[in-house]
Amino acid sequence: MLKQRTIVALILAPIALLSAYVGGAAYIALITTMLVIAAWEYTGLLRSAKHEPPPVLVIGGVLLFVLGRSFTGFASAPWSFTILILVSAAYHLIRFEQGRNSAATDLNATLSASIYLGWLGAYFISLRQLEGGRWWVLLIFFVIWLTDTGAYFVGVSWGKHKLCPRLSPKKTWEGFLGGLIVGIAGGALLPLTLKNTGAGISSWHGAILGLVLALCVPLGDLAVSMIKRQVAQKDTGNFLPGHGGAFDRLDTLLWAMPISYYLILFLFPIL
Repeated sequence: MLKQRTIVALILAPIALLSAYVGGAAYIALITTMLVIAAWEYTGLLRSAKHEPPPVLVIGGVLLFVLGRSFTGFASAPWSFTILILVSAAYHLIRFEQGRNSAATDLNATLSASIYLGWLGAYFISLRQLEGGRWWVLLIFFVIWLTDTGAYFVGVSWGKHKLCPRLSPKKTWEGFLGGLIVGIAGGALLPLTLKNTGAGISSWHGAILGLVLALCVPLGDLAVSMIKRQVAQKDTGNFLPGHGGAFDRLDTLLWAMPISYYLILFLFPIL
């Protein structure tokens, strides 16, 4: 399993890094593709729990947020939310009239899936559009990967105390601490490689980013674990051998991107 995960990671990581560096259509296409696949997987999980969010509406909602953010920034948010809510409500009203008694619950599933993946996922775009966004995205990718790697190997080697036994039995407090230490260290050291790029990212910024992300993004992993546990599924899909589905790979990044965006926008300018 570890060998398979490593091979897939070695293939996927350069694609992600190159697209983030280049930006533009290549980056938007990669992010949009991953989010659309994740939306398909999410609707599948919800359907296995006897909900009926239509994939076309969930994927459409994701596209509304991501493409709207790509071309208009946050200006598209009001009409994106309005269209999503009204169209989804109209669809599920019809489904209720057709005999679907839990249509109201289905409506909640449709909206929650679209917003969770679409609204949070759109921060991949917003972050890349910031000044120096190329370097921030690359730094965040590396910090998340280092944090995950540190947590995994420390947890496997020394983990004894369960972090969340019901949600993720293999996660331990020792692994969490290992990820925290590696995330802070990586966040502090990686900006040293960006000195000649004019990115303006200091080791202090990187360390704070590493600390905050290492503390918060495990919640993204656990949120997806909560969904999978409720529907008795190990992975969200099999899109990436050894890694599960696209939703499995995006789980922590869906939290990392908006958290990082607001740190960079509001906190770092005053430090």
